Amino acid sequence: MRLDADGALWAATDGGLSRLKNGRIATLTSKNGLPCDAVYWSMEEDAGSVWLYMPSGLVRIARTELGEWAAAADKDKGGDAKRIQATVFDTCDGVRTRGAGGGYGALVAKASDWKLWFLPFDGVSVIDPRHLPFNKIPPPVHIEQITVDRKTYAAALAGTGEAAASEGGRYKGMGGLRLPPLIRDLQIDYTALSLVAPEKVMFRYKLEGWDRDWQDVGTRRQAFYSNLPPRNYRFRVMACNNSGVWNEAGAFLDFSVAPAYYQTIWFRALCFAAFLALFWVLYQLRLRQLAREFRPRSTCE
Repeated sequence: MRLDADGALWAATDGGLSRLKNGRIATLTSKNGLPCDAVYWSMEEDAGSVWLYMPSGLVRIARTELGEWAAAADKDKGGDAKRIQATVFDTCDGVRTRGAGGGYGALVAKASDWKLWFLPFDGVSVIDPRHLPFNKIPPPVHIEQITVDRKTYAAALAGTGEAAASEGGRYKGMGGLRLPPLIRDLQIDYTALSLVAPEKVMFRYKLEGWDRDWQDVGTRRQAFYSNLPPRNYRFRVMACNNSGVWNEAGAFLDFSVAPAYYQTIWFRALCFAAFLALFWVLYQLRLRQLAREFRPRSTCE
């Protein structure tokens, strides 16, 4: 457990990083952006970040990110209101990980020179938060292909995010990949280039015209949709490198799903016209029936 300067008590647990303040508990978990749930310890260093030791490695979270999450958690009395941006240092960075925690002793200490000393499963490890490699180059994003009901289309019409930003919301009705009607399964493959640590590239995407918000999918390089209605769409994807630098421009792909004959406007208009014609015929028949009933009849003496 750790007590911060604001009087909040932080507890590292198997279910996440819990925060106790003013009689209210909120827990930061993988739902909020952590790589997993188990936390062995947490430590706040003087450079403005909070470090967590987890089965996936060392995780660095900016103090401002953690403060915004705590404020959101206090408002909705839970911990699922906001996602945080975390940077993970694992075995690829030289961090020794452990599969399970144990004991209640002090497994981490902060030295006067800002270095963090901690105990992995064996030996002693040290990290200097002031001298960490930082990748400033955002990864270029590319949409490779789109697969519809096991038929693959090359994403030759895909563009960059700069073009998407300049076009704004005018993509509807513009040219793009035209897909057949009544599609069931749609898969979009995308990737991003990073020569430093390609396995740590993270993605988020959004299908404009269908998704309400961006979808954080981690390292997954495919997007899946099913039973899309006929309309125009724009698929947008962005990526971040191993240091958490996002290419917010990303890439985009315009496509449209063609309507089936019974989904077209002319078919619906024809059905409506047929309904009006039927209603008019029934109305005329009813008028003739009433006219015959009320027609005066001659009497024979």
